[in-house]
Order: sequence, then C-alpha cells, then structure tokens
Amino acid sequence: MEAGDKVNGQKLAVEYEGYLRHELRVAESTCGTYVAEARRFGRWLDDSSIDAADVRGVDLESYVAGRGGSSPLSARTISRIFSSLRSFFGFMRTAGYRSDDPSHDVERPKIGKHLPEVLELSEVEKILDSIDLDSPYGLRDRTLFELIYSCGLRVSEAVELELSQIFLKEGLIRVQGKGNKERLVPLGDEVEHWLRMYLREGRPLLLKGPSTNDRVFLNNRGEGLSRKGMWKRFRG
Repeated sequence: MEAGDKVNGQKLAVEYEGYLRHELRVAESTCGTYVAEARRFGRWLDDSSIDAADVRGVDLESYVAGRGGSSPLSARTISRIFSSLRSFFGFMRTAGYRSDDPSHDVERPKIGKHLPEVLELSEVEKILDSIDLDSPYGLRDRTLFELIYSCGLRVSEAVELELSQIFLKEGLIRVQGKGNKERLVPLGDEVEHWLRMYLREGRPLLLKGPSTNDRVFLNNRGEGLSRKGMWKRFRG
C-alpha cells in the first residue's frame, strides 16, 4: 500500500474473508458471521468517508450506536460486534494496514458468564498467591487461570486448546465449544502476556523427549493436561 492511499472498507472486507478462510481456516459458520460484520462495517466506513487505516475508538462507538437504530443493543450483541471488529483489526495489523487496534480504546459492557465451576473471590486470591511463577507449572497455571476467568473459556475448552488454535500476532484463539461450535476469542493484553511467556519459558520445559503433542497445556508427563488435573491444581 502506497503512503497516502485510502484504505477502502469494503475491499478490505473481501481481503479479510480470504484471510479467515485460507490463513486461519475457521469454520464456515464462524467465517460467515465475522465476514457479515466486516462487510457491514466496511460499508459504513465508506459511506461515512472514513479511511479504515484512520479509524478511532470514537468512530467505533458511533458505528455500534447506529447498529441498534431506535432500539438499544444488548450487552451480548455489543460484545459480539466488538469480537468481530477485533478480529478484523487483527487482520489489518497482520496485513500491514495499521499497527494498532482502536477497539482497545472502547470500554465494552460486561457480560455475566456462567462457568461450570466458579471459584469464590477468596479462592481466586488463594490461587494467585500460591502460584510459583518461577516454575513451568506456575506459568502454566497462571495462563490457564487467565484464559478461563478473563476470556470466559470453559475449563474443557482451555485444557483442550491446541497450538494450531492460537494466533498471537492477531491476538486471537480459535475455540471449539459445545456441539463442535467454533468461535474466535480475542485475547486481552494480560492474557496474551501470560500466554506468550508460558509458550516461551514454561511449555518447553514440560515437553518430554521429541514430543509432537500439540496440546498447549501439559502435565508432568508431557501429556495434555486433563480437566480433572486442572481442577486438582486449582482446588489443591
């Protein structure tokens, strides 16, 4: 892209679709949902004469406000829109269209999540205090904790995560949920920090021999950590 060239929103949405299908290889249903939002956003940018490379947080607030028309959007719908936009801006960073993500500048509504097993605040504090960050197990446990309680992953989704599902450059992970439903989950800065550290400094020490294990979280035998093993660590 030449300096000064305007980044057309609708053309960018077409490139984004190819990126999802061929680079991230997301499921058709997931791809359709994210691409539909990208196309809608791209049209809005072009109609508003806003260069996609110059989008700011205030522009995103205007876009989302207009999405609801006369009826306010639910917190869950707004969260879904921003998840799609974060994926879109992750693509823009990867493709070199911009170096930042303006969605980070917008405060999103909190959504109450029902987790299969929820820890009390006192238990959370106890866990954080007990984690030894100088050990590979401690780095693993802290990263798991962040994925579950910051990203809202189910315990099974977190422990079964594979390396091929992580896209750190884009700030995303691809999660296979209940009923084999796939979704893209944006990583916050804190989660991304711990995930990078664990993959760099913790996981290599947990591998046993020339392992080809693709699971992200490993036990002391170099095998994939089980759901039971994870709760044993957190409840212990």
